[in-house]
Amino acid sequence: MSSNAEWFDKFAKIPTLVTIQETLKLNPADLEKAEHVEQKELLLWYYDRWLPVVAGTHFWREEIRYFKLLTDKKK
Repeated sequence: MSSNAEWFDKFAKIPTLVTIQETLKLNPADLEKAEHVEQKELLLWYYDRWLPVVAGTHFWREEIRYFKLLTDKKK
């Protein structure tokens, strides 16, 4: 079972808000490049592990997050 600490376990650091923001600004095609492996893993961790915790599974569970944007769930 994966945990929210897996990012820290792998990279021995906690991603900062600035790091997350910069990663979200990257062109999706650039994430496939070898020099962006860490950013791609950060993005996947952020959407699959972190957001379900902070947004709650009511708003960001699997059947929602793979088909909608987080902003689509705004009331």
